[in-house]
Amino acid sequence: MKCALLACVDAAERELIEAALKESHHVDIATTKDACLKQFRSRRYDITLLDLNIGLSSCVTASSSELSRELRPFWQAFPSADIIVLARENAVREAVRA
Repeated sequence: MKCALLACVDAAERELIEAALKESHHVDIATTKDACLKQFRSRRYDITLLDLNIGLSSCVTASSSELSRELRPFWQAFPSADIIVLARENAVREAVRA
């Protein structure tokens, strides 16, 4: 079975995403950036979903360079990892640029 890492602070959103993935993926959960990075480094995930609200900069006001700097440890650990950044509508443009 494939493995996914979901980093999300909102319990309702976490449950919704986990339910969507659980038939095809084993889902590990993290609720902080540090916990997520620790889990990310400990195993190779097929997909990683990172909510900006876990502490990746200040979600709404962060520039793409700030977000990129926050994501750098993940890319350094596994450069070819598939990472999906979950963002609110008002933060999507900067998340895409990162």
